[in-house]
Amino acid sequence: MAIKQQRKSHRKAILLIAPLILLLAAGSAYGLYYQRNHKAPTSGTTTRPINSVSYGPSSPSDNTANNQRKNSSSSETTLNTNPSAPSATFSAQIVSANVSSGNVHIGTLVSDTTSGTCTLTASQAGQQDITLDTTSVQLDVNNYDCGTLNIPTSKFTASGKWELTLTVSNNGQQTTTTTDITIPSGS
Repeated sequence: MAIKQQRKSHRKAILLIAPLILLLAAGSAYGLYYQRNHKAPTSGTTTRPINSVSYGPSSPSDNTANNQRKNSSSSETTLNTNPSAPSATFSAQIVSANVSSGNVHIGTLVSDTTSGTCTLTASQAGQQDITLDTTSVQLDVNNYDCGTLNIPTSKFTASGKWELTLTVSNNGQQTTTTTDITIPSGS
């Protein structure tokens, strides 16, 4: 009787193990089939970025203005897209003007003087000119500038395109440079 019971338990074990072995074999066969027929991209292929930014090297025409500046005898160290003719022996530049988090952040650079007064104004057609800030020329690491200019957008009386004018005065001489910014509505 004990032998019959042992045989029954062996049969139950075989009936349980056999489908597991068949399932494992079928999964392995499918894995091999999938691996041979669905190859992943190799490391030699490149994928295109989602955005339209070209991550390749710039073309020579992209660098024309910068190369001309480097090859000139001028002492200007940055590109200024909207320069005005200086009436002084020194110069000033607005090197950046960005609207962010309810402020206009303005970067400046002053060359060939170590002192003076910086006045930043804004103008827009149909609006009264606004004096945004007055600071002094100061040393900032290796260059002279007009300090950190962070102007709340609430100082602007209307949204839209504004012309920023930076005037630097020293010893009766002055130089002026301008750039445009756009103040978003609701600022």
